Amino acid sequence: MVYFQRFQQSEVQVMKSNRLFKMVYLLMSNDKLSAKELADKLEVSVRSVYRYMENLSEAGIPIYASQGRNGGISLLPQFRMNSALVSEKEQNDILASLQSFASIEQSDQDTLDKLSAVFQKKPISWIEIDPSTWSNSREQKSTLAIIKQAIFQSQMLTFDYLNSKNEQLAREVYPYQVVFKDRAWYLKGYSIEREDWRLFKLTRMHNVTIDTFTSPNTTLVPKQQQFESTTNKVDLILKVDTQLSYRIFEEFSKEDIYPTDDDHYLVTCSISDGEWLDSYLLSFGAHLQVIAPTAVQLRLKQKLQKMLANYQT
Repeated sequence: MVYFQRFQQSEVQVMKSNRLFKMVYLLMSNDKLSAKELADKLEVSVRSVYRYMENLSEAGIPIYASQGRNGGISLLPQFRMNSALVSEKEQNDILASLQSFASIEQSDQDTLDKLSAVFQKKPISWIEIDPSTWSNSREQKSTLAIIKQAIFQSQMLTFDYLNSKNEQLAREVYPYQVVFKDRAWYLKGYSIEREDWRLFKLTRMHNVTIDTFTSPNTTLVPKQQQFESTTNKVDLILKVDTQLSYRIFEEFSKEDIYPTDDDHYLVTCSISDGEWLDSYLLSFGAHLQVIAPTAVQLRLKQKLQKMLANYQT
């Protein structure tokens, strides 16, 4: 903001400038606040609040204090920060985008509060994006915050990763992007060990830290096919009981679902192969039958035989 260009940007002055800006948007969001209320919100003394008033006044911001029982600190009613460069729709889009991610990181909520005051709008909580699982909210939110910092500062990440072979391996990765795909969050990044681009599932990443080294090439951008080619696909034909209609229509595309005459659905799809697929198909219990391919049928039979052996005496 041009109003704050007069303040020097030393570490102390940066903190002061942040408080000055916060004081302005608090007053823009409220018609009037007492010096004590501002002091509590800014975490400073009442004396500092009055000193900040002088600083803001010198910077050209129309701020004043009124005395008496209903007195307090206010901005002139006609004062508005210039938002003419951003249209009404763009303002709503910006606030909606920030609001959706405000639950992930406090800094997003702070930015949302500031821009709400600048645009003179109250954000509508129309959606909430929560990256955590029902059982582990703190770890995944913390991981996302660390990844975000590393991406924006072009830094390397180190973490322990549990792969599909149940091997826990140390990884060094230059993070590129966080991706939500197939009901899960992934990190898209360049693996130093593999010397190639990889996808890492966030729930399998542990002990995530930022390395002190800076990424040597911040302009490196992956191609989409680099990720598609790393995953083996299998074409499935499934027969599923209509009792599980809620899962079928939730987890498969409508175009791939065909009703039959015997209270079942035929589902055709191309899906990532591997150990996880067997577990996924078995989660349907007796309500699902694999029609094709034969290789997947045989794998499931072997697993079911092992499961049955666990309960035989």
